[in-house]
Amino acid sequence: MGNLTEEKLVAAEVLPQAIARAGADPLPGPLAKAYGPSCVLVGDRTVRRPCSGDWPILKALDSPLYKLALDTAQNSEASTPVNFSVKPEDEWMICWQFTHSIKECRELLILGVESFLAKAAEQIGDVWSADEVSLVQAVVMAKLAESRRAALKFAADLEEKGEVRFFRDSGETRKTAPAG
Repeated sequence: MGNLTEEKLVAAEVLPQAIARAGADPLPGPLAKAYGPSCVLVGDRTVRRPCSGDWPILKALDSPLYKLALDTAQNSEASTPVNFSVKPEDEWMICWQFTHSIKECRELLILGVESFLAKAAEQIGDVWSADEVSLVQAVVMAKLAESRRAALKFAADLEEKGEVRFFRDSGETRKTAPAG
């Protein structure tokens, strides 16, 4: 067999498996950190990771988290803090959303915002302590902020490498051909 050692045979077997696994990872690089770990335990409550499907739900619920994200994005250069207030009903809906699967959230939202609020009030507002609600909200806020920072860094890295160009900061005026 020449110089084919057992170590080389194992490496030849393991390497393709490792490459296949790395290639199958849907969130390589900086986005993996933003959306991982898959969950965070707060007492006996499991807070799932945020995903892109959360944003349409937050928007449909008219969530203060959605408004905060919009205000922050629009005023990213401003040094003035964004005004942010949350009603108890909003807190319950945020907690319910991030302690249930995205599929469960969509299915409940199909029934309407009032159904979502009723379920959140029943399972969160009527059962959880104020401390549990506050802690889960803090985890959700931290995970959303982390995903935002990672997305901004990812975009800046792509822009720096010249792989993509964002027109928000370019200062150039795009010229278009006249219509007709």
